[in-house]
Parts: sequence; structure tokens; C-alpha cells
Amino acid sequence: MTDVIILGRSRSSTDLALIRCMGNAGYGVVGYFIREMKFVLKSRYLTKYFLFDSVKEAVDALLRDYPVSEDRPFLMLGWDVAAYEISLRQNEFEKRFVVSSLGKQNQVAFWMDKRNQMDLAKKHGLNVPWMKVLSKGDAVPEGMEYPVFTKGLVSAIDVKNDEAISYCEEDLRKRLDNLKCDRCFVMPYIRKKKEINFFGFAVKGRVYIDYRDCADRFPKDAYGNYATFSLAPHDELHARLVEMIKEMDYEGLFEIEFLLDQDEEMNFMEINLRADSFIWCLTAGQNQPALWCRLMQLPEEQLPDKLDTGRKRFTGMVEERDFREAVLGGQISVIKWLWQFLTAKRHQIVNLKDPLPAIWYVAEMLDRRKRIKALQKR
Repeated sequence: MTDVIILGRSRSSTDLALIRCMGNAGYGVVGYFIREMKFVLKSRYLTKYFLFDSVKEAVDALLRDYPVSEDRPFLMLGWDVAAYEISLRQNEFEKRFVVSSLGKQNQVAFWMDKRNQMDLAKKHGLNVPWMKVLSKGDAVPEGMEYPVFTKGLVSAIDVKNDEAISYCEEDLRKRLDNLKCDRCFVMPYIRKKKEINFFGFAVKGRVYIDYRDCADRFPKDAYGNYATFSLAPHDELHARLVEMIKEMDYEGLFEIEFLLDQDEEMNFMEINLRADSFIWCLTAGQNQPALWCRLMQLPEEQLPDKLDTGRKRFTGMVEERDFREAVLGGQISVIKWLWQFLTAKRHQIVNLKDPLPAIWYVAEMLDRRKRIKALQKR
């Protein structure tokens, strides 16, 4: 079976999820990772791996190690930065790999800009919050209602640490003065009731969106880590999402995010043109990365109109983060959390068939805390 290469980070649970998705489907998995933590490297499904100090080094190594060939391996991406860097050298990569996050030349970079995504969502009739684009040091616009939320404009090149809630004009002024990225967008802070995300992939003009998840437990300034997955209804919203992806002329894995507010209004947030961190949890219903690889090998006329699905409803959990935020944060009791942990069909880190990543993750987190305490005592 054709090898699968994953370009990512050695500390990313999304990359661990991709490794497990492809390994469980029988693919040999090769990792090209940015050197960080080690727990991802301990997966039994990882055939071999190479470590680098930067994305550019990893990209150069991929082009050096894999010559142009008709028998192209798959290249899977679960990181915006990786998808962006690949798109900059798209012609070179298309000759060597079947890449999981590409469209027309330079289109991935175009669609990573939140302004273009918002315009597309409006065109297709989705509810989109207002958005202003500001640069470092800009004056605070007058007449805005607070609180507001800020985030880097292009996720692949702008700093994720700039995500924050500003409760007043003074908060926002300080945020703009201390931006780590060049540009950010400002939008109303949505007091969410639920997070709803749609998972899918596109192959040769066909778009498949069979599952969605729903989280109703989350911190106020971050996404939830325990979700209920279910079959996505093929309704008007589904049809609009399919048409959006078709218009983007995108091919690969994607995830579309919405926030349901207190008035039961669905607010479009963004489209991630890559695998999502919950992609392993989704395998209780459908292994989308492996399906994408299989369908990419078929002629267009043989692509199915519908795909097989597994469980209609199940839960998944990012266990360490969820315990920290839900239990230590006082949202639920330890007993309730343990019940949810035991009944979840998939966990992000813990896996009885692939146990070493969880063991190494705990060890590395404990070592990290020990070093932080030692530095604090100095």
C-alpha cells in the first residue's frame, strides 16, 4: 500500500490523530516533524520519522527525499502553517505527492484569509458576524460594542497567541499595541450556547460532509474538548456548505466551524483547510483521512454518490485538556467526568492499542511542570 507522509509537529495531537487514522487503515506512515515534544513519535503506527528545526527545513527535505514520480505517496497536513508552506510551492509538490490540502495555485493562501471566507459565507446565505481588520498600533474604532474577540487574520502566518477577548476600549487598545502579528480581525464576542463543527473532504469535485460534532461544555475563551458526534442532516445548510467548498475549488480534508449563540442563531466562524484535531475521534463513525486517500485513487466516474457511515451518534474527548478545564475548572464533578471518559468511543491521547504516546505525554507534561517550578524558585 502507498505510504502516507505527515508534515507536522512532534507535539501536536492532530498529527497523532492522523498517524492513528492512517495506521489503522493499513498505511505505512512516515513523519516529517518540527522538533518539539516526543510523545507523538512513540506511536506504533509510525514507521519512521525525521525531525527538523523549522517548517522550511522540513519542506526542503521532502522535495529532496521524494523525486518526481508517477507513483506519488500521500502527504497529509493537520497544521495551517504546513498547508500554507506547501501551497507556496504547490507545483513542485503536486509532481511528487498527492496532497490533502490543495486547490488551484495559491488558492489555499487566499482562502486562509478570514475576510475571503466571510465574504464567501455571506454569498451563500450564512449568518456572519461583523468583522473589522486592524493592524498593530491602529486607533480603536469608535462606536464598537464590547466585549469583542481578536484573532490573527491569516492563521498560517499570524500568531495564535493574539486570540483574546477585550471587554472594553482600553483592553482593545492594549491588545492592538502589543500584537505579535501584523494584522488581526476584530469581531463581536459571541456568548455561545454550543459549538457545532462539520467534518468533510473533497475529491475531484465531489464534496462529502457526513458528520458533525456538538460541544456544549467549554471555557469562555477556547473551544470545548468533549463533543457528541452525529450524522450531519442533509438539509439546506448542508447544501450551502457543499456549494461553498465546490466554489473554493478545494481538494482535501476540511472542517467548518459554527457557534450557536444564546438566541439559537448559527454563526459562521471559519473553514479549516486541513485535518482537525478531532479527526481520530470521528473514526468511530468514519475514517475520513483514509477514505480520502482511497477515493483519490479512483477515476472520477467511479466516485460514489454516498459513503458508508458507522455509528450514528457517539462521543469523543481530548481527555487531558477536558479534565483540566471541566473538572479542575469546576464545571462538572470528577464522577461525571469519569463516566464520560469511560463511555467515550474515542480519546485523543489514550489508546489501548497504541499506549506509548499517552505514557510519554504524561511523563513530558510532568517534566515540564517540574522545570517551570524550578525556574520560578530562582
